Amino acid sequence: MVTCSHIRKELLLDATSADLEVQEHIRSCPACAAYARKHEQLDNATRCELRWEVPSDLTANLLTMTLSQAAFAAALSPQPKRWHVICAYIATTASILLSLLIGWQVFELVAAQVDVQAQITQAMALPGQWVAQLTQSMPQSRYVVDFAMRAHTQLLWLLMAAFVWAILDKWNPQQAIQQRQSA
Repeated sequence: MVTCSHIRKELLLDATSADLEVQEHIRSCPACAAYARKHEQLDNATRCELRWEVPSDLTANLLTMTLSQAAFAAALSPQPKRWHVICAYIATTASILLSLLIGWQVFELVAAQVDVQAQITQAMALPGQWVAQLTQSMPQSRYVVDFAMRAHTQLLWLLMAAFVWAILDKWNPQQAIQQRQSA
């Protein structure tokens, strides 16, 4: 059931709501109909006040000023000098190297606290432990594991062949030649 407060909330969001449920309620409820007329008048008045036309001479003057300022700015700021570009590249490279060095120092401090070598050794032993646990709980699974171990090399070759195929499928020498000739 639709209440007057629900309808009034809808009318606050959209004074000219085309929702059939809202329109039906407005026809049957005089208080909501008056509320809708009041808000529709307020909405129309607000729209009229917010709508205004820009004088065409103002638009033309602004465009002229913008274009002349753009031409002036282009004349004043030519391409950056070569030494500016080189300095920017050197500063960028130095900041990247400094960040990497700081990151390495932080990593060494954390690695000393955590004993990374022991963690890596433990992580490398996990797959073997999982396989042993799997074969203990389900003895028949060792046949699947043995097959996967034997097929491992062949599967890697198939993966590499699929990768090379994808690269060659996208590579079109005729298109590369045409691009070079058109440039």
